[in-house]
Amino acid sequence: MNAYTLEEFEQIQGRQQYPYMGLFQADGKQIVAFNPNSIPVKKRLEEIKLRLTSKQMPDGIYLIKCRSVNKKEAVTDDYPIMKGELDDEDLKEAGKQLTGSSANLSENPAVITYTEVLDLKVQLTKLELENANQAKRIEELEKQVEELEEELEDLEEENETLSEKEETLGDRAQSWVDSLAKIAVPAIEKHFEQKDKEMKLRMIELYNKNGQPVPGQMTNGKPHTSNQQEEQLQGEQIQHAINKIQEFITQFQEDPETYNTMAELYNGSEDLDDFLIKFQEAMGEDMFNQMMTYVNAA
Repeated sequence: MNAYTLEEFEQIQGRQQYPYMGLFQADGKQIVAFNPNSIPVKKRLEEIKLRLTSKQMPDGIYLIKCRSVNKKEAVTDDYPIMKGELDDEDLKEAGKQLTGSSANLSENPAVITYTEVLDLKVQLTKLELENANQAKRIEELEKQVEELEEELEDLEEENETLSEKEETLGDRAQSWVDSLAKIAVPAIEKHFEQKDKEMKLRMIELYNKNGQPVPGQMTNGKPHTSNQQEEQLQGEQIQHAINKIQEFITQFQEDPETYNTMAELYNGSEDLDDFLIKFQEAMGEDMFNQMMTYVNAA
């Protein structure tokens, strides 16, 4: 049988933190009752210490019973407390009494305590809350991922649509050149006559500067009247005008609004005559004159 001094039990109580305790004789008879909820266990322990240190109490083995709940049927942890100087015979006698009683002797003071149970519950609750927070956070992140994936899909679809609709100015220009090669020269001449006779004079100057004969003029004192040569020169005139118009529009790439407007007019025109009319209406007389000046420049 292990018996504890009062000082040793105080150390055990410091670890175990029993909320209820009482003092009993070795045969189980009550000396100090268990403290009710209204009396702190610390105060009850002080009362037990006073009784055990009192000279009125005979030397011997006593029991301090401890429990974690305030119920009569609750199992108790019983600690034999030795009071005074006891010889072997006294200890043997006390041991018999304890064996014959209902004492639940606590040989291992490391048994889990009420406070430790509460601590474990607190830790468990914290872990459950952390898990709940993590699960919520994961759900929020998964939702964000889904939203980002949907946005990415929308962007990809939008890019595909833009790619299908978007044609570069150079690509459209090539198809336009093919169609403009078939434009009748009288339509261009009619437009030029309506806009400015000075343009014809500028064309003539351009031909002279490039060393090309002008239809209807004299070459080495002889009239140049070949229809095939005249058509060739007129075709070159159209191609030259188209190239200069493309160069003029490209100069406005740093001004996206103006550039896009001009490109849309260019790409949406059926022929050169249609483009010139639309350009003048949309961009105004000043911009039209700037373009024509650029086209007629060498």
